[in-house]
Amino acid sequence: FVDNSAEQPTPRGLLKAFDPLSGEERWSVEIPHYWNGGVLGTAGGLVFQGNAMGMFKAYDKATGE
Repeated sequence: FVDNSAEQPTPRGLLKAFDPLSGEERWSVEIPHYWNGGVLGTAGGLVFQGNAMGMFKAYDKATGE
């Protein structure tokens, strides 16, 4: 039995980068929304992602910063 009096978990998302050859995770960024748009990688070393709040964010492809 589950009721609504218990504290509910906060929805969140993750943007992760993986090494395509080894499959190892390179970096991970926690995003405070559970729904986010797709990503776009550029030759300039940036990864762009739209989020649930209508914002467009850029990340460094090597570090995720």
